[in-house]
Amino acid sequence: MNNGLLKVLNIVFSSRHININNMLIVTMILVFSLACIISCMGRYMASSKILSKQRASNEAKLQWVKQNTQWYTKDKDSTWLEFDRVYFISMPERLAYVNQIALTLNINSPWILKAFNKKHLNLSHLHQLELINGDFLNRRYKDRFAGELGCAISHIAVALHCMQDPTVNTCVIFEDDAKLNGEDSIERINSFLKQVRHSKLKWDILYLGYGAEPMGNFGSKEYIKLKNPTGLYAYVLNKKSIEKFLIDIFPLNMPIDNTYAKRITQKNVLALGPRYERFFSVEIAMGSNIRDTVLLYDQYLLNPP
Repeated sequence: MNNGLLKVLNIVFSSRHININNMLIVTMILVFSLACIISCMGRYMASSKILSKQRASNEAKLQWVKQNTQWYTKDKDSTWLEFDRVYFISMPERLAYVNQIALTLNINSPWILKAFNKKHLNLSHLHQLELINGDFLNRRYKDRFAGELGCAISHIAVALHCMQDPTVNTCVIFEDDAKLNGEDSIERINSFLKQVRHSKLKWDILYLGYGAEPMGNFGSKEYIKLKNPTGLYAYVLNKKSIEKFLIDIFPLNMPIDNTYAKRITQKNVLALGPRYERFFSVEIAMGSNIRDTVLLYDQYLLNPP
């Protein structure tokens, strides 16, 4: 009951004589108010049912991802710097390179996810499950899209695993073509993390390498707030924030880094990254799984960049 209604009722009942007209007015006001309340409740309940169905549908799709997730290696003691868990996403032909990167970073036992291979994805079936948008079945470059889809599901699988593990608060995720930029990168990463801790910002995602437009002069000499970051080859997720990325993520209709970037602009997600030099970049010489130009590690070593 709003203030206007209370004023009207006060005027009516403050009259010395309550006549039939006053009673009719009161009755009409009460009936109208009750009708408004019932209507609002109905809309709220209908909206709640829709949201409940959407959540249940999203949960079912995430369950499909979980059931189809496979690992090369997994070790609960896998940590790096101040992060509770280290994940690598790798195709089989990149395992030697991944192990070399882990060794360079002094990571003893990373969790290595067996990346979802585009050659094993049935796009029609995934469309039936509503994991992908039907428009992509008619795309000209369907093979490339299948590669982007395999990449997206792989990142979702890792984020989901991190979110559901009670022993993990933060996790760092590397793709199988991540490259450390410079021998002093670890020192610079530690300096970056120290600045972020000192800021006491409640970040959702940290990009250790990216292509992006910064948000003005926000941040410090070490870090900036990112507006539209691209690339997920080296990043950190805050477990408390993973749901912001995974909620209603299906059906997939764009590359996963673009999907995450869209969440950053629309879901009040705080993304931070190094202000100047990126700590990691993509090892272009390794080729691309998405475009079928990937090189075996042995081939890569024959002609290093």
